[in-house]
Amino acid sequence: MAYYATQYAYGSHVINHGTRADTVLRFENCKQRDAWVARGAAQIGPGERAALTRKAAQRSASTYTTPEGELYDWTGEHQGSLDMDGMQ
Repeated sequence: MAYYATQYAYGSHVINHGTRADTVLRFENCKQRDAWVARGAAQIGPGERAALTRKAAQRSASTYTTPEGELYDWTGEHQGSLDMDGMQ
């Protein structure tokens, strides 16, 4: 089972109108996802993190990233790699 979380580009209160600026990550276990979310910004705004269902994650971004920085589309096709410095 996969677990998803997001880091909001501007905060959960901002609607991006399809620009999909938020980052969605996919984790292999709930504990890993929850620890990553807990390290996010404490306030509502940039750097704020939240756990998501798969359905909500798909609405938030056209791709997802693994904690290692590998980028995939929702069909599972590899789309490249990202520099994850600052996202840990």
